[in-house]
Amino acid sequence: MASDGQATQSTALAAIEEFLTGRLENTQGAARAARASGGDPGGTGREVELLRARELSDWQERGFLSHLNAAAVIEEYYGRTITKARRDLRRERPERGDRYAGVRDAYRRIREERDDVRAWLLEQGWDPDLTTTLSEEAGGVCGHYWNRDPEQP
Repeated sequence: MASDGQATQSTALAAIEEFLTGRLENTQGAARAARASGGDPGGTGREVELLRARELSDWQERGFLSHLNAAAVIEEYYGRTITKARRDLRRERPERGDRYAGVRDAYRRIREERDDVRAWLLEQGWDPDLTTTLSEEAGGVCGHYWNRDPEQP
């Protein structure tokens, strides 16, 4: 059971990191495109870029993740992955036997992984359902510190 917990923790940490990194990269690409086209004269894209970079560095350096980002990992990151797996499953025919079974198992695995990661986030103190009003704050953002004292630098 402890190894299952470790595996879930590793999966959750990887999902958080991948989600925050991917979102920063997408934001940077969109901001660059807007600047290149002259469509961002006020620099709004740069501000969003800085926000996404701060979210990633807060996670990497201090273990802080906002409740909103915890919810986004479950809804956005796993939502896209499950949608892709569901699409792949629809394309397969049950008559294809092993190939269909493999795609079906992959779909089921990713859904179970999402449920395990959600449960892990809850156990650690995040509120991916965004129902709690009491929370720690960092820079005015409600969230939770993972495995650290919030006062630690």
